[in-house]
Amino acid sequence: MHDLIGANKLNLLERHVFQFDFLNDSFDKLPKPLREIINDEERRKKLVIYINPPYAEAATVRQKTGTGTNKANVARNNSVYSKYKTLMGGAVNELFAQFFIRISGTFSERSLVGIF
Repeated sequence: MHDLIGANKLNLLERHVFQFDFLNDSFDKLPKPLREIINDEERRKKLVIYINPPYAEAATVRQKTGTGTNKANVARNNSVYSKYKTLMGGAVNELFAQFFIRISGTFSERSLVGIF
């Protein structure tokens, strides 16, 4: 992404692009200006979060045809699983559901709006 920004192929500020593992990383890893917005109730009201939730399947073709097994721990190897598994029930096995529960658990005053 930084290469595309540098080549003027993306209309983004380089300081606004960073890597963050939303299912595992602490918000302490976010850039300081973003943490300041998240920690300020008034500024947080204007925050828009664009998301690209993770997707992974535990089932494999071999498992579906009866010749193999599921991939182990697809949705269990992250901190969100551990924190919310009791609250989420069976939905905890879906990575996208874990993604949304972390957002709603962190930003309880925000609504989740889907655009399809």
